[in-house]
Amino acid sequence: MKQLLFFSSLFFFLQNAFTQPNTKVGTHFPIHKIKTQLGFDSKMPVKEPLLLVFVNQFSKTQPFAEMLGAAFENYFTKGFALRPDKQLKVIVIERNPSLRELKSAFKFLTIKDSNEVIFSALEKDFTFQKDATVILLDEKQIIRYYSDNYGAQGEKLKTLEKTVKEILGIKPDFEKIEENISSLTIGDVAPDFDLGNGLKLSDYRNKKPMLVSFYPAAFSGIIPAKDKEIQPVMFQKQSFTEPSYHMPAMCSFQIKSFSEISETMSYFVSAEDFDKRLVDYVIKIDTLSSLLLTNKNKSIQEKRSQIGLISKDVKSNGSIVFPTLIKPLENKTVSLNDNTKVGVVMISSSEPILLQLWEQLLDTKNVIYTNDKNYHIAQQYHSYNQTLGYNRRTVFIINKEGKIAHIDWDYGDNVNDFNTVQQHLLRILK
Repeated sequence: MKQLLFFSSLFFFLQNAFTQPNTKVGTHFPIHKIKTQLGFDSKMPVKEPLLLVFVNQFSKTQPFAEMLGAAFENYFTKGFALRPDKQLKVIVIERNPSLRELKSAFKFLTIKDSNEVIFSALEKDFTFQKDATVILLDEKQIIRYYSDNYGAQGEKLKTLEKTVKEILGIKPDFEKIEENISSLTIGDVAPDFDLGNGLKLSDYRNKKPMLVSFYPAAFSGIIPAKDKEIQPVMFQKQSFTEPSYHMPAMCSFQIKSFSEISETMSYFVSAEDFDKRLVDYVIKIDTLSSLLLTNKNKSIQEKRSQIGLISKDVKSNGSIVFPTLIKPLENKTVSLNDNTKVGVVMISSSEPILLQLWEQLLDTKNVIYTNDKNYHIAQQYHSYNQTLGYNRRTVFIINKEGKIAHIDWDYGDNVNDFNTVQQHLLRILK
């Protein structure tokens, strides 16, 4: 009974994590305390909406900082998520400026509060933690959005975007489909839709299986390393106690991992060969996870040698680099239309221009980024959460015949979900 109560409480907390009312929302922000520090005339009232971002360090020491900056710049400062005539003033206040500045030159105002004048003036009213504290004010300086643990999550970005549009008088994106939507199950024909590249999903029928995945927003998560040694979020901390440990998902890793699936599968001569190498690698990953937890006194080198991992697979701190199962053949070009064995379609409501910039940032080759502005596609695939106002993370594997072969209604960046997707693709490729 106690266990049942515990899991019920946990479910309730997770379900309402983004929707519970915040006590700060609806209150007046004490702009008078920091008006001059923000660059406003002390004698004149502030009559414009503001997005204030308080961070300890806006630098490479914060893994989410660059993605947060890119998101707020493109969504709000440049107004790509808004109307052409609408922008939002963004101000980042940095408490402890770092020497490791971000390379990106953002257009929004960044204030270095080295003497903590601004933070000290507000610390009695607000909480400033490890992640960013993000506060959205309307033209009357009423707090409309507040988060003291903002870490570039797609779910929070969509909630913030929705509130910004409300303040600026922009029509909501969601548009309910009138016709009845039948439930989806394994074996159903996948609902057809425009991919946004001049083709429809059905155009790939009898050509290749397709991986169709929904996610909340472009420009969320962390920016991947350029050398493709992408460390999965589930291995960034050694705090998990079992392979199914569910870390918070990141849109950037979700897309990069699926791009890697498409690339990697294209280089194998046979699915059997891929299956053998995949199983071998998964065994090594699971074994290392166990070793990291149970044999903490052994050196990383000893752990490597025990399971046969080569040095590039394990970083000096014991974390695993994203498993590239086999290196691409030299001079091998990969095209989604011609060479890949699996097509990948990633769907969000983010504007087309944001998706173009997002694609460039992630540097993917085999992914179609589809704009579902009014959530019509997401509704057909039961992947829109109307309560929260954004896409859930779902994955659909569609076979060559155009029928659904696998559904994950709650995809997370963990080794089980990732490997399950790969194994289902292997089955339909054989």
